[in-house]
Formats: sequence, C-alpha cells, structure tokens
Amino acid sequence: MPATTIKKFTERTEEERAAIINARREAGATGVGLCLAVNGSSGAARTDANGHMTPQTVVSDILDCAMAHPLAMVHFHARTPEGARWLDTGFTQEVLSLSRQAARRARLCAEAPPLMNTSTSNFTPRDAEHAQGHDASFSPISGHVRPDIASLTPGDFPDFGGSMYLNPPEKVTALARQMKRLGIKPELEVFCEENLEDIIALYRQGREQGADGTWRIVHPHKVLLADPIHIQFVFGARRGADDTAIDFTDKQGHHYDRIGDLPETYRPLTVTNVKDDTTFRNELDAKFERLLSHLHEALPDARWSAFGIGRYRDPVMRAALEWTQGSGPVVLRTGVEDGNSVYDPEERKNLTNAELLTHQAEKVVALRDTWQKAGIATDTLALESPAAISHALGTAGHSMKR
Repeated sequence: MPATTIKKFTERTEEERAAIINARREAGATGVGLCLAVNGSSGAARTDANGHMTPQTVVSDILDCAMAHPLAMVHFHARTPEGARWLDTGFTQEVLSLSRQAARRARLCAEAPPLMNTSTSNFTPRDAEHAQGHDASFSPISGHVRPDIASLTPGDFPDFGGSMYLNPPEKVTALARQMKRLGIKPELEVFCEENLEDIIALYRQGREQGADGTWRIVHPHKVLLADPIHIQFVFGARRGADDTAIDFTDKQGHHYDRIGDLPETYRPLTVTNVKDDTTFRNELDAKFERLLSHLHEALPDARWSAFGIGRYRDPVMRAALEWTQGSGPVVLRTGVEDGNSVYDPEERKNLTNAELLTHQAEKVVALRDTWQKAGIATDTLALESPAAISHALGTAGHSMKR
C-alpha cells in the first residue's frame, strides 16, 4: 500500500481540510471529546477522611467533573486504599457499578454516560519487590460488570528511570482474545514506536492482505482486534536521563545497559535534548509526523488519540489537534494520573481533576476559535457527545453490561 501523505491540518489547503472534515463526519468523529484520567500512580487524587483512595472517592471525582463538563470517556486504575498500583476486580467492579448508577440518577447526559475505560497495566519492573504477576491484568475485566474499553499495551517498554513494563506476547494475545470475547474495546497503548509494530502484527492475525493492499478477515476465529482499532499515543513517560541504567533485551536478543543505547524504535515517545520551546515543538512535530505516517500506511482506518504526561500535557494536546486526520484525535485526556496534576512547574501547584479538566476544555475552545478564523469548519473541534464517541470507537451497543 502506498504511503499516505501526512501533513499538519493547519498547513493543508482548503480542499484538503474539507476532505478530512468529511471523513471525520462519515466516521462519526467530527469533534474531539474530553477524557478524564481520574487517578493513577501519582498525583493528588481524591481521598476520604482517612486519606484512603476508595471506589467511592473515585466515583465522586468523576461525578463532579461530569457535572461541569461533558465527558466522553473516563480512564481509571484499581488501587489500594493507600493509592498504590494494585489491580483488583472488586475495586473495578464497584467503580463501574457506582458510576453507572449515579450517572443514571443524576441524568448527567441526555444520550449516554461517559465510556468507562479501565487500566489493565500492572507495574512489573524486573527489580520490583512486590509486583503483581501477569495474571493480575485480567482482574479489571473479569467481573460481571464490564468496562466499555480497557487498556492494552502490546509489548515491553522501558520507563521510570530504568525499570521495565513487561508484556510478553502470550499475555498480550490472551488479553486481546478475552476482550474480544467480552465485547470490550482495547485501547492499544503506544509508549515507543516498537509498540506500534506490535499492534500491526496483532491486527494482522486472522487477516490476509489483498491485491489492493487492504487486510481482509480470512480466519475469523484467529482475529484479535476488531475494526476500527483505537490507538493511544503516550508521550513523556520516561523519567530518567538517557544514560539511566537499564536491563533490556530486544526481540532480536540484543542486550542494552542504558536507555541512551536503545534503538530509536524502542525509546519512549519522549522529546530529547530540548533547549527551548521552539526545539521542543519541532521535535514533537517530527514525532507525530513519523508515527502518523507509519500508522496510516499500515492501518489507515485506525482511530487514534494522544496525551502527554507532566510537562507534555499541553504541548501534546496542541500537537494532536494540529495533526488532525480523518481518524483522529478522538479524545483529549487529562487528569491527575502520572503527574498531570502539576500545572505550573515553577509553582509546583497540584490541581484537582476538576481544575485540570477546566483547563483542558478552555484550551480546546481557544484552539477551536483560532482555527475557525483560519477557515476551518465550526464542528471540527466541537466537544463530542459520548454517544458519538462510542460510535466512532465502534463500541455502540457494547456499553457497560447490566
């Protein structure tokens, strides 16, 4: 299949912009919805009077935010009362049940409640003392109340100063198969470019390429990913310097001792050697261009979104909107997860989820106003309804099981 020409939306001709807008309308993804990342491995998530993070405090945060802004999606993690990462069926089930009941009572949305997106990622660095095993990743999707969407990281990646997230092929395949069986949409996470290669390989299982370059299903029982797939690009995950010690062996058996020694495709989607804002933006643009070119050449119908951690939050949001394609971005995500509570690096001020969501919504509106002056259709960046996002992600009819 010939490579797709990828350019910034803002640099395209009026005719090209119109074509992208029409493609998004046909896909049911004309606008961009807001996703609340309500809790994570760090950040000022809400706690109860005893300082504990509970399903009730998570749901309370969700409802406060949903009352202030139309949420398309909510992403959450199961946690211990102290807030540590610990995948648990009971925690996930209670969040899903309470959110659904509260949304119904409060009538937060005339069409549908936000899509519920649970994490299946367990922190399993090779040097972790109390890490959960790979089987724990099945816990959030194993209850009788099912999420609409669940995260699925398709391969290993280095992160957090030299530790590793381990996702062996057998675990990824089993998770994908279980999500397919239960009607849960996988959110395929891309922390490094090699993860995108893993997704492509996963998508092609049960399919064969036709003469026109498209991939058709020939063995339905072997297919693991239903169309349209949804990819989430994650920027800014690496916390260590390029020379941070790491024990990493790639799929070819090559061993690396430092993050800086890794091939480019294995490095997290982090902009390196940034000296000023212009350099940061240019390098971020180069990342988006390379990722989207590869994605649209291999999987032209895939949906995509992107979010940034910490200092990457606003730059990635802006870049995602500037690189708008017919297939994405679908949602913009923000919240206290993974350090996103830091609003001003100089003040080190921790914001609540509601404050972060307000900040994100204001940024989207400001960008929309700017783009309209450039001749872009009014609805291009309109905040999308949960029902339309559900349709865009191919999850209509697969909302939380009663």
